Amino acid sequence: MYFVLGGYIRTPEQIRAWFNEKGVNLEEHLYMVKGNRYLREKGLAARIRSCDYEGKHSFLVLTHQGLVEDSVAMSGNFTRISEDAYALSVKKEMGLENVDFVTITDYAG
Repeated sequence: MYFVLGGYIRTPEQIRAWFNEKGVNLEEHLYMVKGNRYLREKGLAARIRSCDYEGKHSFLVLTHQGLVEDSVAMSGNFTRISEDAYALSVKKEMGLENVDFVTITDYAG
């Protein structure tokens, strides 16, 4: 199974800078743990997820997720997630501007 994930793509540097502005020092290998703990404690809807995007380590400010079979994910024949009102509310909540909304797949196990 694969996750189909939708959200806003960010580099590790961009994620670290966003959290630093909030007084949260993200440590290497603990970005998701510390970052998501902060987001949850502040009551923010957004969550971050580590991923590969265009061959580079990135983070996704996650807005949507679903599951697809391996063969569907591998063929690329799955429904892309569109930026919708909920995604835009997360974008606004996180103060993101000029950020690309993407759909990616990630192995779920």
